[in-house]
Amino acid sequence: MPVLDLHQAAVPEPEPAQQPIYTWVPQPGRPLSGRLHRLPDGYGMWVDGLGVYRVEPSLPRITVPANVPPLLWEPRVWGVPAAICFITLGDMSFHAAAIDVGGMALLLVGPGRFGKSTLAAAFLRAGHRILSEDICRCTLEPFPAVYPGPAVLRMRRDSWEHLESLPGTRVVMEEDDRIHLVIDPQLRGGSDPVPLRGIVTLEVRSEDTILEQLDPTTAISLLWATSFSFPEPADRTRCFLGVSGLVDRVPVWRLSRSLEYDTLAGLLDRIVTTCLG
Repeated sequence: MPVLDLHQAAVPEPEPAQQPIYTWVPQPGRPLSGRLHRLPDGYGMWVDGLGVYRVEPSLPRITVPANVPPLLWEPRVWGVPAAICFITLGDMSFHAAAIDVGGMALLLVGPGRFGKSTLAAAFLRAGHRILSEDICRCTLEPFPAVYPGPAVLRMRRDSWEHLESLPGTRVVMEEDDRIHLVIDPQLRGGSDPVPLRGIVTLEVRSEDTILEQLDPTTAISLLWATSFSFPEPADRTRCFLGVSGLVDRVPVWRLSRSLEYDTLAGLLDRIVTTCLG
């Protein structure tokens, strides 16, 4: 993928006049409210309270709204705007965290409040690199791989307090329900893709922890539900074929567990041994 050109608009811009092709409404843990518009040179993503992100995938270039603080450029761009660029250029994007364990990437896939960030933070505390915390860009060629995202970790306040300390991080911003941490260079991803060796889909349950390998049909269904597959019909077709190809080449497990903090250390060992051993 060419280098992504990222810059900021000089002045606030109005929402595009074109009819939106996609609309977001607030969800639990996802306060985003906005609309995606097709423009002559790409797309305009209007976010209520922030402004319009202009996305030009063919360049590729993203223009950040004028009023977004520099600290939030990467986290805000590494979502829908960047996903549109990835998808348009032939890669896949998942709602997932990614960890580097001994030079092999492990994808932790699931919707919000399923424990992705907490598991990623636990891996970080154990000395592993975080490649991405919430949105992951994956490619199939020349081999299945994950590209590192922003060097930030966004955690719910209760999770951050339970983990007590995360060596190699520093708090840069606090919100009512989120703590934003910057990760030191040696514990974050670089710019090179990391070979993808395993995918773990997350499921919350109140009973005993289960870690089981999935059959291809179930794996495709779960990964497709957490993938970004817009903005055009042709993109959805290509993304579905990409998900199918990924399942064909990378094993997928389902982790069903209760969200308890005192079992994290043993759980990490079990994940590494089972999925990367």
